[in-house]
Amino acid sequence: MTISGVFTALITPFKGDAVDYDGMRNNIRFQIEQGINGILPLGTTGETPTITREEKKNIIRTHCAYSRTFFHLSYIFIKVSITRSSVISC
Repeated sequence: MTISGVFTALITPFKGDAVDYDGMRNNIRFQIEQGINGILPLGTTGETPTITREEKKNIIRTHCAYSRTFFHLSYIFIKVSITRSSVISC
């Protein structure tokens, strides 16, 4: 499989101290509407060390579930390491 195109490492939006899942879905939808080829949850914006393992799992699940509703999204980063011994797949 060849992976090509433009991918966005998305931020994880927060409201106060909690992950903003509605804001996350809005970010995903905006990227898809702009023609992005793929998205990378828990990208390189620095929040990953500050959130819990359960939040990371929920973020990945939200990205996977919401992105599947858009048939033209070519790729999503479907395996994200949570710890050295734990991987989540869509």
